[in-house]
Amino acid sequence: MTCRILMVSTLNGAGHITHTVVSIEEAMQVKDGGKNDLVIIDADFTLPGQGWLLVKKLRKLPWGKNLGLIIVTHSSPMSFMHDAEYRGLYNQVLMFPIDVDQLLADIERVMKLKKKKGGELRRCTDQQISWTDST
Repeated sequence: MTCRILMVSTLNGAGHITHTVVSIEEAMQVKDGGKNDLVIIDADFTLPGQGWLLVKKLRKLPWGKNLGLIIVTHSSPMSFMHDAEYRGLYNQVLMFPIDVDQLLADIERVMKLKKKKGGELRRCTDQQISWTDST
């Protein structure tokens, strides 16, 4: 079972409605994208760095600034945590392999932040970043 299938199955089982896409073009064509509360993006999506390109494109959309964004990555989050290019683009970072309980807790946390801010999400600071690893 692929990570994507496992994540979709887990999220659906937890009562979330999910949409999956396999390209940046497909993601940008999702109808009613502004109705999405949260997007989980693999930082390497189709090619290394492509997930970040998608994140930047989503943030530029009129509704993108209020979108919750969780990044999943095979790279150490330390590789981009302190890089100004990525600051403010995401709300949470998780490292593969994904811990399902951590993922669900992070989704809940990001959604509570969104609700608390009246629908607007506060961007992630270094202190708000958490991730799981294989150790």
